[in-house]
Amino acid sequence: MNLSRELQIALTATSRAANLSKNVFNSLVANDSVTKNDKSPVTIADYSCQSLVSLLLSKAFPSDPLVGEEDADVLRQSAELKDKVIGLVNNELSIPLKHGEVDGLDLGSTQQENTLLDAIDRGTFQGSSTGRMWCLDPIDGTKGFLRGGQYAVCLALLVDASVELGVIACPNLPVNPAQPDGERGVVFAAIKGQGAFQRPISQSNGALEPISMNAITPSTLSSASFCESVESGHSSQGDAANIANELGITKEPVRMDSQAKYCSISRGDGDVYLRLPVSASYEEKIWDHAPGRLLVAEAGGKVTDIHNKDLDFSHGRTLKHNKGVIAAHKDIHANVIKAVQKRHSAPAYTPSYEMDLFAEAPLSWQLCNSMNLRSRTRSIFQVPDFEELVDSHPSQILDEDEQTAIVEKLEKANAASNKQYRIVTAAFIVVQLTYLLTHLSASGSLINLALLLTPLPSLLNTLTSRDLITIRITHPHLKYIPEPRSHLLGVAASIVGLALYRNAATSRTLTILTFSAITEFWMRRSEKDARELHKLKYGQKSA
Repeated sequence: MNLSRELQIALTATSRAANLSKNVFNSLVANDSVTKNDKSPVTIADYSCQSLVSLLLSKAFPSDPLVGEEDADVLRQSAELKDKVIGLVNNELSIPLKHGEVDGLDLGSTQQENTLLDAIDRGTFQGSSTGRMWCLDPIDGTKGFLRGGQYAVCLALLVDASVELGVIACPNLPVNPAQPDGERGVVFAAIKGQGAFQRPISQSNGALEPISMNAITPSTLSSASFCESVESGHSSQGDAANIANELGITKEPVRMDSQAKYCSISRGDGDVYLRLPVSASYEEKIWDHAPGRLLVAEAGGKVTDIHNKDLDFSHGRTLKHNKGVIAAHKDIHANVIKAVQKRHSAPAYTPSYEMDLFAEAPLSWQLCNSMNLRSRTRSIFQVPDFEELVDSHPSQILDEDEQTAIVEKLEKANAASNKQYRIVTAAFIVVQLTYLLTHLSASGSLINLALLLTPLPSLLNTLTSRDLITIRITHPHLKYIPEPRSHLLGVAASIVGLALYRNAATSRTLTILTFSAITEFWMRRSEKDARELHKLKYGQKSA
């Protein structure tokens, strides 16, 4: 399969994205303009890099879908964030075509805002087992990015669920591992059946130099070194130490973020990469492994899960049929697998916390208010306030994806709660209008006309959703969260009606007053719930 054009496009796109990410770091992180727990720079880098890479791919291969991490909904709701992203992408696009880059991508010119936002939305493809598709991780290694450590822009082309091409740009990895203080920034590339290569990101027209793994054999396995994640929540470091002991490996493990680990072992900086499951329910994302898996395979290695099964990219956006990842030279891979299966302890099924929460309270406002969700999830969510607790109870940590799943379920429950509210409101309005119109036509009383007006604020709120604007801007991930303002009008109108009308219709007026008060209380809790969900939506990403 001739993929020379695809390779050149991928090299251009990832190298440009790597340069863009460095600009984000230098302008928003390196100058100490953000606090320790502020994740906005990596959010900006994520959106910017996905927009850039997706745009270039769409110009070269318009019919190829893209599996990416982000969509542009948040940007469309936040003018400040959107303007930063659009500005950064256009700054990179405006740089003229460099020697060695592919022509025909409109490099050297800027793009319209909607074009760049639509490019981000191309990444919502859900994956397929047939045909061509690209998968992208725009910033792999968010904590590495924020600390100035290792992170990567990762891109792969899959054809019929087989990884045929992989490119990984590592802006902070030394070009020459023997000179760690020398030039940094390396882009790695592999085409199935054609080998693995690297070149400096700065050399857009530079030659791709072949790379290969260290020739480790079972007899020399004790001299090997491990490469593993910095974060203990991503891989079981305790089990990794046991496995190293089983194999007789005494060297300290090399820890770094992102798919830079795949790159490092593929050129001999390390020998074994272990990503051991910390949760029985977690499913690895395809963009976290597709390019790295091919790179190691083409450099002389073998990559499987902990059960020695090949990584299966045919089931959408995740590796749902695989658990963990083991990468090693093909001559020692079997030895590593044997040690893993002997010494690795299966993780507990942590989502029981999640199921317990939802079993006790189906509505999100009950969770966030009556049950004080924030307090109940202290031992589950790895938030900055509870780092000591997390360190002392690592088995209770839900990783970032599991935390996201909890928040998404809360959002669905919240949407169901609001749907119930709308149904009840609509039913109440229909009953009241029918009764009041009938009574008004019979008596002609102007007092009844006043009562007729009491449910109108709720009716307007339900039909026009005008009061949703403020909440939707503040909480772009949450939709249909009515504000309580219109229901205050309903309460006021009901009180006026009660004061004017004191005969047999008083019970009906009290009904209106009671309903308005209940819906007012309901909506205030719903609004508070929206704010709590918003905190969780972004707070959980600190894990």
